Formats: sequence, structure tokens, C-alpha cells
Amino acid sequence: MKGGLGVGDDQVCLRSVDCWTWSYALSVELPAIDLIELFYALLPGFLAASVFHSLTPYPKRDVLDRVVTALMFTLCSQLCIAAMRPVLFWLGREVGVLGEWSPMVELAWGAVFGVSLGLVWSHAINKGHTHEWLRKRGATKRTSLPTQWYSAFSKYDRFIILHFADGRRLMGWPIEWPDEPESGHFLLQCPEWVMKDGSKAAMHKIEVLLVSAKDVVTVEFLRFSDDPVLQEQKAAIDMADAVLTKAREEATDEQGQPAAASSEEREQLCRSTTI
Repeated sequence: MKGGLGVGDDQVCLRSVDCWTWSYALSVELPAIDLIELFYALLPGFLAASVFHSLTPYPKRDVLDRVVTALMFTLCSQLCIAAMRPVLFWLGREVGVLGEWSPMVELAWGAVFGVSLGLVWSHAINKGHTHEWLRKRGATKRTSLPTQWYSAFSKYDRFIILHFADGRRLMGWPIEWPDEPESGHFLLQCPEWVMKDGSKAAMHKIEVLLVSAKDVVTVEFLRFSDDPVLQEQKAAIDMADAVLTKAREEATDEQGQPAAASSEEREQLCRSTTI
């Protein structure tokens, strides 16, 4: 009985100490000068993170992940300032003094480095230079972009064909596309409906067409007309077109409406006409 009471008392004491510690820590107020210096030190990193998230397709994750990213940019910015400061002092001694180093000057240079780091890192991520360099050396097999969906649209800048769930097909040049296949819209220029026999019905009166991504089940990335593959495999392409046209006609006769191509038909078409 006494032993059980002792354990309970210890737990109560520990909890009381913890509560007192937290209460004391929260009651301590940082001096205003320390808060200002902390703000000056962290601002470049948060500025770089803001630029990075606004220029890349990466989703904004939880607060902790974004804070960690900003702190990493802060570290890089502070390292750049630390490396530049001796150079500026040397220029001041050798060339001439342009001004005094002050917290505001350090803040301005931090903002410059923050924006610059955000722009440089955004360009590297969007172009995939960093991951491409790492893939060549076997360090990773991943790409810099968050999804294969966005990677495909970024890499293949060309005409596409959208396959709808009801069997319709729409061809056009994607000016903009959604970040995810489940939401957003396609903005297509030069839209043309692709008929079941392969002919195209151009919509000359329409400049751009907005298409909901949730209605699209498949996206084809077409080769350009001067691609050597189209000439080398012309016979196979014509055969695949004939097979697909016949399948769509049979589906229309049986069901009274166009049906989406089967997976085998799409695979055969992809081997000959798509990437």
C-alpha cells in the first residue's frame, strides 16, 4: 500500500516539475533585440522557401516540413553571407568604403541570397538537373518532379490526345495542364475531335478549350510528323489504325454508342504511334 502510494507521489512530483518547467519557459520573454535578430536571421530562408513553393509543382506539406525546408534555406543563406562578408571588407580596404555593415545591410543581402537560392533551386528542380546528375552516378533512380504525371507533361512538349470514359477522343496542344490527374483542367489550343475512323474534326471557331481532368482516362503524347519512327514503322502504324477503327465500328454497332478502346488495343497503338 505504501509502495503504491510512493510511486503515485513520484509521478505527481514529476508531472508538477514538468508543468513548472514549461510554465517558467513560457513566462520568460525574449528581449526585443533578440526577436529582431532572430527575424533577420530566419527571413532569408522563409523567403527562399516561399519562392521555391510558388515556382515548383511540389505540394505544400505540413507546417513542420515547410519549416524544416525554410531552415535549410536559412543555413545556405547564412553561409553565403559569411563567405561574402570578408570579400566586401577586403573591397572596402582596397577600393573604397561604400558604407558601413549594419543589421539592415545584412538583412538586405540575406533577402538577395534568399530569393536567388529559391530561383536557382526551383530551376534545378523543374529542369531535373540535380537528379539527372545523381542518376548518372547511380545515387538515385528518382526524378526531381513529384509525380510521373507532371514529369510526362514537362518532358514531352507536343500534341496530345485525351481519351474520355465514353470513348471520345480529343486532340490538341496543351498550354496548361493539372498538377494531378484527379483534379484541375486541361487548357488545349487547336482542339480537334478524333473520329472513330481516325479522321479529325477541327474546331476552328474555338481558340482554346478547357477540359476537366476527372473526365480523362488516358493521355497520348504524339510524335511529331517528322519523327523518323513514323516513316520506319508506317506499315505497323497503318495496321494498328485499321484494327482500332474496326474495333470501334463493331462496338458502335453492338452498343449503339462509341466504346473506349480495350487495353490491348491501346497497347498496340502505343507501341506504334505514341511514346
